[in-house]
Amino acid sequence: MHWEQPDGYYLGRAAGSETVVDTASVPGSTYRMLQADQCGNALFVYNDPTAGELYLRHYIAGSGWASPQAVDAARGAPANHIAVGMANGRAVIVFVYASRYYAALFGPQ
Repeated sequence: MHWEQPDGYYLGRAAGSETVVDTASVPGSTYRMLQADQCGNALFVYNDPTAGELYLRHYIAGSGWASPQAVDAARGAPANHIAVGMANGRAVIVFVYASRYYAALFGPQ
């Protein structure tokens, strides 16, 4: 399960403790998506409205959070309507820029 609180975004398990995903370090980021798979991996996707870029943070079960990485090059405006589908550590990220739909694939290296 995942949720948002005033001090950040969290990922947790019914029988375990929560993990802080992000502490709202990107002010004004209005479109965010957190998705977890059945293996305990997760992907947190968010926009940076000041840079006009879409970023992700990957949680690897048993290892923790990786550093943020850009999903898409700067387009001069934040993405909106973000959706993420995830299974077995791989994900499809769909987002909208200027009324056009884009998709990006994510998977372990």
